[in-house]
Amino acid sequence: MKEERRGSVEVELMGQKIRLRSANGEEYIKKVSEYVDQEIKRVQKAIGSASSLNIALLAAMNIADNYHVNLQNQQAAVNGLLAKTDKLISFIDERLE
Repeated sequence: MKEERRGSVEVELMGQKIRLRSANGEEYIKKVSEYVDQEIKRVQKAIGSASSLNIALLAAMNIADNYHVNLQNQQAAVNGLLAKTDKLISFIDERLE
C-alpha cells in the first residue's frame, strides 16, 4: 500500500491498484482494505480457480454475512443488557417503596 501526501491511500486488491480517500483517515482505509484482501485470498484458496468476478462476489457475500452475524450478536447483547437493566430498576424500585 502506498501512502500519498494528499490524504489518499493507494491499495491493491486482486492485482488492481485503487486510490481511496475516507473521512475516517488513511489507517482506516488500510485496515479495511487488508480485511477485504484477506477475505479475497481466503475465497481464492477455498475455491481454487474461478473468475475474478466470482471471487470478488463470494468475498463480498462472506463479508456481508460476517457483518450481519456480528450485528445480530450485538443486538442480542444489547437486548440482554436492557433486560438486566430493567430487572435492576425493578429491584431498586421495590426496595425504595
